[in-house]
Amino acid sequence: MINNHRDLKKPFWVVISPYDTLHYGEIKEGTQLSTKMDIHTFSNKQDWIAFIEENGGEYVEQELTE
Repeated sequence: MINNHRDLKKPFWVVISPYDTLHYGEIKEGTQLSTKMDIHTFSNKQDWIAFIEENGGEYVEQELTE
């Protein structure tokens, strides 16, 4: 089964792989996250960062350049 996330009301997401590796990001309009793993979603950036850190991750702000 594939899980999809495209709800812009909760743009922040975290996926924890079977090896306890965290993957996280933010969806933008017109994008979608699809994975076989459970997707944890957040509407608040502070809650998202707290979840990442509580689960052994380290939040790193990524700047996108064009």
